[in-house]
Amino acid sequence: MEHASSTIGGRSGSASVRRDDRVPIVRPTPGGVCSVVDTALETVEERHPEPGELEVNARRFLRRLVALGPRICGSEENERHAVKILLDELEAIQETVPTHHQLTIDRQVVSGSFKMQSLDGVTSEYANVQNIVARLGPAEPSEHSVLVNCHFDTAIGSPGASDDGVSCAVMMEVLRRIARSDVKLQHNIVFLFNGAEENMLQAAHGFITQHSWAWSVRAHVNLEACGAGGREIVFQTGPGHPWLVKAYAESVPHPFAHIIGQEVFQSGIIPSDTDFRIFRDYGRIPGLDTAFIRNGYVYHTPYDDERQITAGSVQRAGENVEAILLRLATENDIIDAHKQEVGTMVFLDYMGLFMLIYPDWLSELICLAVALLAGYTIFDTLRIRGLTVSQLLLSAGVQLFSWLVAAAVVAVIAIGLDSWNATMSWYAARGWIVGLYTAPVLGTLILVQQGLSGLLFPKLRSDPARLEALLYESQRLLLAALMIGLALVRLYSSVAFMLLLLVPTLVRSVVTERVCGVTSGPVHLATYVLSQLAPAGFLLNLVAISLELFIPITGRMGNSLNPELIIGVLMTGYTILCSLYAMTSLSLVGCHRQLSRLLLLVGLLSVALVTLTPLGFPYSSDRPHIRAQRVWVQHVDRTFRETDGTVRRHDSGFMLMNMDRNSPRSLSDALPELATAANTGDDCDKELYCGAPYYYPFRRRVYENSYIAGPAPELAVPLEYRTGVEKRPDGVRRVHFNITGPDHMTMQLSPRPGVQLIGWNLADGVPLTGQEFQGRPTYFLYFSWGRSSAPWAIWADFKVSEQHEPSDYLTDAVINGHHIHGPAMKSATLREFLARLPDWTVAVGFSSALEAIRV
Repeated sequence: MEHASSTIGGRSGSASVRRDDRVPIVRPTPGGVCSVVDTALETVEERHPEPGELEVNARRFLRRLVALGPRICGSEENERHAVKILLDELEAIQETVPTHHQLTIDRQVVSGSFKMQSLDGVTSEYANVQNIVARLGPAEPSEHSVLVNCHFDTAIGSPGASDDGVSCAVMMEVLRRIARSDVKLQHNIVFLFNGAEENMLQAAHGFITQHSWAWSVRAHVNLEACGAGGREIVFQTGPGHPWLVKAYAESVPHPFAHIIGQEVFQSGIIPSDTDFRIFRDYGRIPGLDTAFIRNGYVYHTPYDDERQITAGSVQRAGENVEAILLRLATENDIIDAHKQEVGTMVFLDYMGLFMLIYPDWLSELICLAVALLAGYTIFDTLRIRGLTVSQLLLSAGVQLFSWLVAAAVVAVIAIGLDSWNATMSWYAARGWIVGLYTAPVLGTLILVQQGLSGLLFPKLRSDPARLEALLYESQRLLLAALMIGLALVRLYSSVAFMLLLLVPTLVRSVVTERVCGVTSGPVHLATYVLSQLAPAGFLLNLVAISLELFIPITGRMGNSLNPELIIGVLMTGYTILCSLYAMTSLSLVGCHRQLSRLLLLVGLLSVALVTLTPLGFPYSSDRPHIRAQRVWVQHVDRTFRETDGTVRRHDSGFMLMNMDRNSPRSLSDALPELATAANTGDDCDKELYCGAPYYYPFRRRVYENSYIAGPAPELAVPLEYRTGVEKRPDGVRRVHFNITGPDHMTMQLSPRPGVQLIGWNLADGVPLTGQEFQGRPTYFLYFSWGRSSAPWAIWADFKVSEQHEPSDYLTDAVINGHHIHGPAMKSATLREFLARLPDWTVAVGFSSALEAIRV
């Protein structure tokens, strides 16, 4: 660890801080309705504040960072040039700090290791990575701090304007504004500019476990991106500590948060992770995790430049960050944070109009109260209308059956499109989702519900109002069951079902039918339709947000999953919920058969157009709406050795990691040699990690890759290793690995039958298992160095049992060296290969060496 610190005072400036001791259940959002779902379900467009001084200054700083190009940990751009830009800017701010503030600047160079259960599971080790840290506090030192974090390093080949340069620019400008202000801080604000997030979150771990300021941090705000611009969403909070999201909702001028997003992200569906995990797991510090999600197509690509960040979004984010930091640093919430850690806050944004926020216990009470109210009105309606409980349950069964049939229709479409090599048409044109999934689901629901209801309830055919009432009450029964079920397992996404159930129950069942006594006719129908607008608006907004997030993700989730099933299931659920009450009204009209046929015809026509014409082509290079296919190519040199070190196999070529379902088929015209390329999936049972030089631990998602034979790459830094076996007591063999190579290396281990890996000199000493290989556990290790080079020295203890053959070796090991920046990153041969790719692709290419050994 290396530190260089200074403290200085200076002149005063201006800023503002608001205090509000009330606890709002509903937090209004300025600006009114902020989003519209257009007919093609395109991007949610938000109203942002006009770009002001904050955004102008932040963009000016951002342009300086982005001008460096990709900033990879270990590169000159990251370790020297970006660090200098940050330190120069901080020192300039330091000179203007008034005397009632104290600004200390520190550069941390840190080494360490840790393990993380993410993707396949990884144990990460780092050496000499850098953090630039600034602590702004009162003149009289405080023992309490709030941390705000960004990272200035970037993904391979990306200039990283949104991920995460804009967050660093926002932090720098917020620091400048608060430092020059007249606000009297009670506690410190620690600004962490970390230099190794893309390396499996290493720099954040180095700070929170080893920096001398980390002990004082009571809460954190993490700034991230998986898109460019738009509204930054709070998608994770806590764990526990409901006071923190309450402080956010009370203080920020443009709140946008969804507990549904938190539950989706923490389920592992989204193939990403953030420094929030590190601060939570290794610092035990509660926090807020925020991210830009708009236009995820440019995430981790060369297109992620400043132009992609929407005007006003930087101003919006800066105003929010400044507000929450001032709230936490000027009040005493963080002092008693440990006393407020129990519980959860339920929170969600309603179409940009306001935020709902209330504690978990109140959520459970609300769900119970809504269920009781719904239950009373349901059974009271049965009595009034002369309906029976058996009819109610049978009608509910019809609804469930229609949902299952709709899901089956969608599954047939999704599997059929995949079989016909027509997947992801909606990637470039989201309107296809309506034709492929929404229309068939609606058509199926109408056909099954209306058809079976007429068949099972023949006496109600002549009384459409009673039939409609029966369908309405059965759907409310199902909603109540779903809401209570989710509440019982503590999934607060139940709030969506609560809203769907509550508003129509109050407006139609209570006010219209019981208070006003109107049970049929135009007024009854009009109030019923009006009661659906609020929940439908919420759901449509949620649909738009979900598609904005998930559709770009399908372009980088590998080829092992059918993305049509993912989007199809998502749209089936949303379509059922959005149309739930509208379905009952069809009992009052006689055109439901024609409508059902029309919708099914639209679905059939959409499938035909997607499969038989070029209209369904999923990719586009048209600016500004780039929808490029991601192509990951590693120029590799592979050597497979016997136990004695002799070479049993050696080859070289281009490893095409198939990042989406259409790869490599979509590239066959540009790369005709794919016709004879080897499929690494065929080697997964023969070679550890399929004999592929994995940079990330994502074999579970990306395993059928294409290997095209070619000349060997030109590697400036050779991958070299030495191994040794030390006999220890009780049948333990300690294997030493001493490895030198480029600044990014990975290794996979898999002990032989009868051998168990019981410990090593990494993390907490307990090995983290990952994917199986030949029925044996595997272990994925990741290593990088930053400011200066370092060897990778590992020892691992293997317990040898009686079942192990004495003539057998101890473990398979694959060592990979990755050249992801600098001159050795792309040879002339690799550049020529990449130049042949179509213009609707975006490529990441670099060189790797692989050594598969037996020890």
